[in-house]
Amino acid sequence: MSEIRAILPLLLRLPSSLSDEEMSLVRKVYEKLGRVAVDEVLKKEKQTRPFASEILALCDCDREYWKGVHDEYVQRNTNIIEILQSVFKSFHDKGGRTLNVYENFGAVLSSGLTVGNFASGDVDFTVEDSETQLAIDVIHENGFYEETRIDHVKPANCLVTPFFNPHMLGGNGYWLNIMWKPVARDFMLKQKKYNERLSSLRRSELDTYKNTDIKLLPPTAMVYFNALHFACEHHYSASPGMALCCDMDRVIRTRKIDWDELVRWSKEDNAGLRLRLALEICHYFLKTDVPLDKFGEPSRVYKKMWNRIVDEEHNYLISQDGKLARLTTELLSDDMSMAKSLFNRLWRK
Repeated sequence: MSEIRAILPLLLRLPSSLSDEEMSLVRKVYEKLGRVAVDEVLKKEKQTRPFASEILALCDCDREYWKGVHDEYVQRNTNIIEILQSVFKSFHDKGGRTLNVYENFGAVLSSGLTVGNFASGDVDFTVEDSETQLAIDVIHENGFYEETRIDHVKPANCLVTPFFNPHMLGGNGYWLNIMWKPVARDFMLKQKKYNERLSSLRRSELDTYKNTDIKLLPPTAMVYFNALHFACEHHYSASPGMALCCDMDRVIRTRKIDWDELVRWSKEDNAGLRLRLALEICHYFLKTDVPLDKFGEPSRVYKKMWNRIVDEEHNYLISQDGKLARLTTELLSDDMSMAKSLFNRLWRK
């Protein structure tokens, strides 16, 4: 596992961004471990596997095998797109406007790159409160019904409602989720400003995926909310860890991002450290082109957070395990002392 960790950032990179030297390093580690050992690790790190399959094929590491793996993800996710198209067409035919694909798959579609880079067992939606019942109705019409998940950490009902259709994807089943808040976490996290931002975007400007009825957040918003997802829900490092950086990286590389608007949003929503740190982690590991200077000089707390999250010696993210570690990370993300952050949350509105 340590050898795979050493090249993990390379396995998550956009293939065209790798140098000859970096590809040589991937081949060296792969040849040392062998296909069986590498794939055993990647099957456990399932969100990484689709990205790695592209890189390993490019590096001529059992090219045909890994190309076949990636093609399987492409076919699977093409079927998911067909499911989404049916849901969105019904929603729009009935007059709906604000339903959109959110988080990971939203970023995959927004990038316009291969749809194979997605392995999740669910797709997330958000929708305006006024169109919630319509969204639920069309999800039901497509054979998805409310069900409790046993293969997944169960979030609070006020955050996410999951819907399952056991017949999808060749009988393997699939989940669609409606998210009621921008981030699927409620402990010690104020989301009022994030929610107002998301609601405004849903009502005023949504993208369309190619020649479909599927709606997405516009690219600047896609980067913003995926950064918050990475920072707030996953504490910059929780599973699937670094793979979540790809949700920002691919959109930044392929779409026009309004960086001045991102800076403005981060200030207005008090998300400055969270957004900058999430983007700098992408820049550090995946070489994402991010104008970090626009976000100002990092504070003392920011530098402390960087050392808490990023293991530069081993080129890896430090997992924030346990409630105390995650609480500490959350409080410091307010870019102030833990005591002041805790005071603000407990005694101020």
